[in-house]
Amino acid sequence: MSGGMTGGGSGSTGAGTGGSVSRFKWMTAAPKKDWKWTNAKVGDFRIEANASYFAIPWSTPNANTLAVMPFEPSEVAPRRFADSPALLVNNATILGFDLHPFVHTVAATAARDGAVKLWQFPEDGIRRNIEEPTLTLSGHTKRAAIAQFHPTANHVLASAAADSTVRLWDLEAGKEMSSFAGHDDVALSVSFSLDGQRFVTSCKDKKLRYFDARKPGEATSSTDAHDGLKGFHTVWLGESERVATVGFNKASLREVAVWDNRKLSQPLKRHQMNMSPSMLVPFYDLGTDLIYLVDKGEGMHVFEASDTSPHLQFVLELKFAAILNAKLLPKRLCDVSKCEVAQFLKLNKDMIEFVSMQVPRKTSYFQEDLFPPTPSGEPSISSAEFFAGKLAPPKLVSLKPEGAVSVFDVPEEAGGKKRAEDVAAAAAAAASSAAAGIDASAPHQPLSAALEGQLAELTSSFFRKFRQVHLSLKDEVLYAFDSAEASTSIYTIPIKPGLRVVHPDKDMWEQVQDVCFQVTDGRDLDRHYRATTTKEATHWVNTIRLALQKASPAAAPQQTTLSPSSLTRAPSAANAKRTSTNGPPTAAGAPTSPASQKAAEAGPDMTGKLVKVGTLFVQTGFFRSWKPRHVKLVRQGASGSKLLYFENETSKDPLGTVDTGRLTWVSVKDLEDLQAAQHIRQKIGTIPRLLELTGLGRTFIFQAASDNEANEWVRAIHACINFAFQAIEPKRLRSGPAQQNGEDEPDYNVCGANDPKCNHITRGDLVTLKEAGMMFDSWPQRWVRVDNGVLKLYPYVPEKDQLENMLEDIHMSKVLYVRRTVNSQLSLPNTASSQHQQQHAHSAQQEQELIAADPAVLTEFQVITATRVCFLRASSVTKAITWVTELEYIRSTLQQAPVLTRSGSSAINLFAVATVLDPDATSAPEDGETDPDSHSSSGSITPVPVNATTTLEGYVDRPQGMLGLYSQSWMSLVGQDLFFFRYRGATQPDKRVPMTSVQSVVESEKDPELGFQIKTATATLDLRAKTPEERDRWCAVIMCMLQVDVARSVAKALHVPEVETEDSPEVTAAVVLDRSDVHNGKKVLLIRCTAKRRGYAHLCEAKASSLNSACSYVLDTGKKIYQWNGTAASRLTKAKGWDVAMRIHKHERDGVATIITMEQGARDEKKEFFDLLDGKPESYPTTFDESLIVASPVKIYKVVDHKEFAKRVVVVFEGRKPSKDILKTNFAYVVESEAEIYVWQGKSSSQTQRKLALRIAKTLYVQPERPSWKILFKVLEGQEMVLFKEKFDGFPGLFQGTSMMAEAKGNIAQTAVQQTIDPLVLYNSTPRRSKEDELFENDPKPEGRFKIWRISDFEMEPFPRGLYGQLFGGDSYVIQYTYFFKNSDRHVIYYWQGKDSSVTEKGASALWTIELDDKELGGEATQLRTTMNKECHHFLAMFKGKMLVRMGSFATFGSAGSVLMFDVRGNDAIDTRGVETVSSVAHLHSWHSAVVSGRLGTFTWHGRHSNDHEHRTAARLAAQFKLESQEIISIEEGEEPPEFWEMLGAKQPYFDGYGGKERVSPRLYSFTNATGVVTAEQVFNFCQEDLEDELVFVLDALHEVYVWFGTRSKPIVRKYAMETAQAYVANAGTKHPKGKNTPLWVINSGKESINFLAHFHGWARELLERPAEPAAASSSRSPRKGSIDKKGGHVIRSVQEVLVEYTLEIYTYEELLQEVLPPGVDSRKLETYLSEHEFKKLFGMTKREYEAVPPWKKDNLKKAANLY
Repeated sequence: MSGGMTGGGSGSTGAGTGGSVSRFKWMTAAPKKDWKWTNAKVGDFRIEANASYFAIPWSTPNANTLAVMPFEPSEVAPRRFADSPALLVNNATILGFDLHPFVHTVAATAARDGAVKLWQFPEDGIRRNIEEPTLTLSGHTKRAAIAQFHPTANHVLASAAADSTVRLWDLEAGKEMSSFAGHDDVALSVSFSLDGQRFVTSCKDKKLRYFDARKPGEATSSTDAHDGLKGFHTVWLGESERVATVGFNKASLREVAVWDNRKLSQPLKRHQMNMSPSMLVPFYDLGTDLIYLVDKGEGMHVFEASDTSPHLQFVLELKFAAILNAKLLPKRLCDVSKCEVAQFLKLNKDMIEFVSMQVPRKTSYFQEDLFPPTPSGEPSISSAEFFAGKLAPPKLVSLKPEGAVSVFDVPEEAGGKKRAEDVAAAAAAAASSAAAGIDASAPHQPLSAALEGQLAELTSSFFRKFRQVHLSLKDEVLYAFDSAEASTSIYTIPIKPGLRVVHPDKDMWEQVQDVCFQVTDGRDLDRHYRATTTKEATHWVNTIRLALQKASPAAAPQQTTLSPSSLTRAPSAANAKRTSTNGPPTAAGAPTSPASQKAAEAGPDMTGKLVKVGTLFVQTGFFRSWKPRHVKLVRQGASGSKLLYFENETSKDPLGTVDTGRLTWVSVKDLEDLQAAQHIRQKIGTIPRLLELTGLGRTFIFQAASDNEANEWVRAIHACINFAFQAIEPKRLRSGPAQQNGEDEPDYNVCGANDPKCNHITRGDLVTLKEAGMMFDSWPQRWVRVDNGVLKLYPYVPEKDQLENMLEDIHMSKVLYVRRTVNSQLSLPNTASSQHQQQHAHSAQQEQELIAADPAVLTEFQVITATRVCFLRASSVTKAITWVTELEYIRSTLQQAPVLTRSGSSAINLFAVATVLDPDATSAPEDGETDPDSHSSSGSITPVPVNATTTLEGYVDRPQGMLGLYSQSWMSLVGQDLFFFRYRGATQPDKRVPMTSVQSVVESEKDPELGFQIKTATATLDLRAKTPEERDRWCAVIMCMLQVDVARSVAKALHVPEVETEDSPEVTAAVVLDRSDVHNGKKVLLIRCTAKRRGYAHLCEAKASSLNSACSYVLDTGKKIYQWNGTAASRLTKAKGWDVAMRIHKHERDGVATIITMEQGARDEKKEFFDLLDGKPESYPTTFDESLIVASPVKIYKVVDHKEFAKRVVVVFEGRKPSKDILKTNFAYVVESEAEIYVWQGKSSSQTQRKLALRIAKTLYVQPERPSWKILFKVLEGQEMVLFKEKFDGFPGLFQGTSMMAEAKGNIAQTAVQQTIDPLVLYNSTPRRSKEDELFENDPKPEGRFKIWRISDFEMEPFPRGLYGQLFGGDSYVIQYTYFFKNSDRHVIYYWQGKDSSVTEKGASALWTIELDDKELGGEATQLRTTMNKECHHFLAMFKGKMLVRMGSFATFGSAGSVLMFDVRGNDAIDTRGVETVSSVAHLHSWHSAVVSGRLGTFTWHGRHSNDHEHRTAARLAAQFKLESQEIISIEEGEEPPEFWEMLGAKQPYFDGYGGKERVSPRLYSFTNATGVVTAEQVFNFCQEDLEDELVFVLDALHEVYVWFGTRSKPIVRKYAMETAQAYVANAGTKHPKGKNTPLWVINSGKESINFLAHFHGWARELLERPAEPAAASSSRSPRKGSIDKKGGHVIRSVQEVLVEYTLEIYTYEELLQEVLPPGVDSRKLETYLSEHEFKKLFGMTKREYEAVPPWKKDNLKKAANLY
């Protein structure tokens, strides 16, 4: 039984508590004793449950069944599944399912065929199989993956499918009600809000999407949740706007994040976890705010969520040994007497357990803080009510037992608690005390009319929910922010007479009223806050009251320090008018004219001039129905105007009032509710239009009868707004609060500002752009005031008692830029280029056109924040400049930033900036070289002159929407930010791109004339300019903005802190090497070489411990080059080592170094070799994983140095084996790998590029994670060293499987000579002992357990257990096998690589094998690479003889053709297996069996010499893949019915066993000259993939022998292979019945005959289909005869015939000039094949005289004769 234990450790604090200990820290979890269901055959790792039943997928071949069982938490006896229980049986694979939360005997399933089905089962469980669903819901066009019931509405079901839709179904009506689109991939999870009105989805495209359940269509909002490729899950967190997601980041680390729908730009909290391939499954407990993350194979991670910072905090980790998944049960099932806060059903491999989560408490009271009211399990509304628009929260039930005493009703001394006990807010409130300067030890605090800090605000009195708000009391206004960093207040509370701040009513708050206070005006305003201590709450109360006293000394008490006991209590809850909204005070309730407070409290003032009167419709009542109302628009002089609406024309008291002076939006739009529109049309005869009025966070919606009616109201409201303004000159008061020109200006001081420069008030009359759509944009006049660092906009000139009636506030400390819209004073330096002059002229022309269209634009300026652009206009250009200068001064002072503009002209010159950033520009080039990029005497770069605040703007086209259609956007580059708007003048940016995130700007390949791309770290913006000139200007300016700081650019590329101007001592001391250092012996390099499939060479530590018997090593000491070959090194590996040594010898030592070759253990091992490596080791490792080299990444940095721009560093490649074409001659590059760093300098690169590249390389070199034996080399173009070339593809001369050993001369050590190959040695060879053999000895009969993961998108995903045994050739897999040996568990990890799997998937399988071993198994597992069709006996034994290899990949599973065919072969019960092949007669084999299945029937076909093992395997496969209505037909060879041949196309020839001869086991031998001489060895357990094109193979089928030529094999190897084959069959020891008369055939690659390919299991002809090898030219003396292989259709020739052509020594000159040379001719020695007569005629000398000619003259003679 799996046990649970508590975890936690350091840092396990409650969420939202700011570091206090969570009340759940000591929670325990353990399976309930004796409660379990055993003998479960789990088909997939999922479990669902309601309050009475649970369901699991049952293991069947088609994965189409569910086992549903009743359960009781109080059960005490274990229960066991029957061996064959009654099941719920679907006709397709079940991918998702759920149990009804209200009707417990109903289940829903989603299946691969796209159908969503409803199933009803008996209350006592399923007694017999249920195969017919109660209801089938059709609509999805692709596989359905999710079926989930609604949490509050009865009989409402949500489903999601691969057709990228989520659908809602009315189960009572049995139909689809709504569909939601917008997903780019299948949804992975769906989660509803508490009331079910909204839901959120997670998708594999990384998007988190929010939907309104009653508004079908696209998502209301979305964001990228996690960067990992594996997808993520999500869960809604109760009644809040928050959701939690769990996924992976780019580094494959698991992470959990909390999001707020109102702020999706970034998560509220992101918490990184460990690395593991399994995806976490989240569950949320409403009552405790706990998030449980189920971790397969590990246990659970528990987090606590809260509305306040830090929003998410780790609590503890619970360990379970064998957990696969779990399901959180309804909370009402918990045993509150045991403090059981949660119950889970835990799914193990073959068992379901009941897990109880308990919080230890000593008291016997009801712990009400742990058990608030919870959902009762009853539906709140019906499906019809839900789809009709009704909303209802879940029905709740109290868990308090009858007669129990709540812990809240007991004094603290007796173990009770305060009802407001919520540690989630304690730390934040404590931080607020510190920020406010509260001294807990002081009896009283000195008071001022300013205070700032963090408090908790009540948001839900029912659930007693709080949220964290940041309050700031400034200038007699209380501002509330979401956080301390927020720039715009969410609401404000004016400190004015009538406001009261008191402790709350004791009846409501009981014992915690001393730490809470209430701010109320007795009418509309009623807000409750909670502090940490009584002193802190008292300090807030006293400070607000002091501000009240300053606002109205006569109205407030004359005391500066108050005690809690002296405070007036608030009205009772029954009499007080309260609201729980989060928005600002209502527009109707706020005074809107300079009238007295008494008049304001008396009610709305309806006196004044009547502007317009009429009838509008207003939504009223619970159902929001539209009712006609009598509306009046009244203008009240300079104080503004009001819109009042009445019940009817005779009513005296208005139902509501809208202060039009406070409106920020007035627009007309269509009515979305068509049904309501038709209803109104029947009454008034016209289609209605909506009149939308917005102000101070509130929106008022009216319906007008027509377009004309709505537009008349808009014009009337605009007229009233503009009438109320007065023109007053702006004043610039720099010396602080003063009275200037006799004005009586009140004294307002900045709270907490010590700098006198901030103590000033800027005020004046401006107009601001009021954006209400492109047709209704207007410029109403506003009175603007900057007070205490806050920009305030008013609808009129405010009097002293009306300062709080502002329309908007913008805190200047959060403003990004202040700039003029048009800057008419831009100037260029005299040194500017003609190109820059033209660009400047073009910009000036655009500005002039703009000014001509609207001269007032000269007075326009903008205040820009991250999410808002406020457009303002002054009465003159001079005043606009004054405003810009003053606002920028305030912004820079508050932010302690440099002032960007100090005069009317805001242009700055970046020429000097570029010069400062380029310290090397004026230095002399090294080594007398000249800088090819220099273009001035000073060497400085000439950038485009850029305005720091107004850089560039204009219209561009960019793709938008799902279809990516181009639409016009206004793009504005301001400072270090790039903004996109819907049109010029829009106040809300659609997108903001910080320039710090931009990596490069390039021309677009799609549209090279107008297009360009801006590339960031996470996305690429495709843009299109209007003209080529505009495109060039955009690119030039953006590039210049990118290059202003080189250090930042380098740091971004390197992912390290910014590079300092002065290099650190470590960087300065970095040693830079070049080729001469190795040549002179100053540096010794040890190079490891390996070549299983292709050659690799990389640097390793020059120590004996680096040596491995499976590799070849090259030790480069300068004058001597040692090659050491391990005993287990393959022929290709040795050849690779020799090739590296030869290329170093020839290209880096000019042929003067000595090459010394050694074999491990041989006599010729040199002592000096081991002396250089610190001694000879006692033993060597015998295996080496080449995939580690394959997966080792190479990273390349490019250093750009444009003539027009500053320098920049970008990453141009990160991966394996880049092409050498990536290196361009006019750049410098840094090439980085684990221990090797190279600086590659192009011939045309500049000195600044080279110096910066060297500096970057040194910075990388000194990184602490580098090994101590790292190297740093400087490489010049054209002089690349061999070790550098090995990092790339495409350098000429790289290893091609050949060797130059035969031509080695001079100082090169002597090598071996060609030896005759002994046929008996080949025949009697035995395979080498391997790890697989040792493993099979330890575990001869595998009975262990194993798990399989498939590699998908570089991630491991669990492979369906129902498909265990089936492996797809297009995939790679990781298989963990665990067995018991010598009293402990042993682990083996196989990584199986299909022949059609991609290179990246194969590399990922190797990496994940290492990761799984290191992270999960402690590095103690045996890691074994296994390729398709090369499986070892132990691997096959794991599957008990049931292994099957399928074609294609798992992603295309189920899309096979109409006929399946399996080639079944094997010699015993373990080895026999099927391989899926293309259905063709050519795959029939008289020595084996086959399975053919299709609509015409399912057949098992048995060749005349097939064995019983193959018969049994064929029968099993036929039963597995036959159609349901078919019977299996077993046929013997020669008894085939016509339909059998029809399924395979037609009856054609196939391999008949050489005319019915007995079955034999063929042998395969490979031939190569990789070591300089031709060698041969036997290939055991061979398959088609062993046939490499560089080699020659001999296949011995006893009755016939074949010599197979690879297309790139060498003539000398072909000749030796044919001669060896003749000797092989003639030797009696090889037991050929016909001896030397055995038929010998030559087979060319790609032209294999059926008799040849029949000996390869599952041969795929397409793998080796290549362009046919050109026929070699044959002389008239050796005509090609050959014979036709009638079965294969190819020409085959005898070995004797072909060998004659390879033994010719003389050819004519014409034959040697042919494009395709005769067989066996060495292209490097063509002159040697000429006769003496032709040779003397052609060269004018004899062959003996020719031998004495120097080599360089020989080359010239051969070139002249066209024989070179």
